[in-house]
Amino acid sequence: MAQTPQNVSDDAYARLRYLKALDIYKILRPYTIGFKLDKDFPTKNLVFEEGPVEKITDVRGHESEYTLEHNGFCMVKYEFVQSVLSTDSINKCGGYLDEVKEFVFKTLGDDVERAEIMNWVVSRFYLVLVLA
Repeated sequence: MAQTPQNVSDDAYARLRYLKALDIYKILRPYTIGFKLDKDFPTKNLVFEEGPVEKITDVRGHESEYTLEHNGFCMVKYEFVQSVLSTDSINKCGGYLDEVKEFVFKTLGDDVERAEIMNWVVSRFYLVLVLA
């Protein structure tokens, strides 16, 4: 197996899209609705803009350097027991979504009073990997 030399960087450069800072967001939170409520009501009020070219750093192997306290996010490897192969196995009582909630409580500790999953989509890429 070939090894990557230590001096070769896995960093990449990309232009990311960011939510544009609009005055409307001061009085109305940014939103997206997955279905049409009314013919005159927009399904989203999001406006994006492209940012400058930025360096995207490969953090593999450095996951433990990122903490909730310091970075506002963390990386955790977790093997879920429940299946994501069908909608029933995801939604059933004690299924995948309940396992995700339990994971959030365990990871974030006693400060969490409530965990709700508001929007979820099973990645088709993940399912291909699982089924292959």
